[in-house]
Amino acid sequence: PFEKRFYSEIEGWDAPAYERYPGKCKRLKFAYGPIAVKPGQNDVLIGPVTIEKPNMDGFITRFKPNLVRADGTVPPVEQVHLHHGTWLSLTGDYGSGPFFAAGEEKTIAPFPRGYGMPIEATDQWQLLYMVHSAVPQTMETYITYEIDFVQQADAEEIGLKPAYPVWLDVRPSGYPVF
Repeated sequence: PFEKRFYSEIEGWDAPAYERYPGKCKRLKFAYGPIAVKPGQNDVLIGPVTIEKPNMDGFITRFKPNLVRADGTVPPVEQVHLHHGTWLSLTGDYGSGPFFAAGEEKTIAPFPRGYGMPIEATDQWQLLYMVHSAVPQTMETYITYEIDFVQQADAEEIGLKPAYPVWLDVRPSGYPVF
């Protein structure tokens, strides 16, 4: 309901799909895992390798994370949830460090119409995350993230302007959640 209202009433995209930048924007889906979530888990972990991202230059216009079971269903947050996930850039014009975060509130980042976060094919990302479990059995999960993406040439054609994340924190740290 929030996205429908945002896309139609505020930004003026047409129903039924509320497709942003028709014919120019692609919804890319990525998954990190599998993550074996242990009973009572509260571990803070960082992926030891870079994670998937668009492999071409362009603009992110929407970023939507989630936590899913191996079968693709979303567990209730009172059972298992992504307490927090922080996407980190090791390179890129948007800085070295955190650029997006979400948690059990399932934050979605739709950039305002006409704007997007520029990324390059050579950028490298990591993911710092904490998954909480309140169930007595181990569960296989994946952190998923949907990215609405406009390739560089199309972004130039439709006049997308760059928008950069501003990360506010009480102190610089490898654990950017304060």
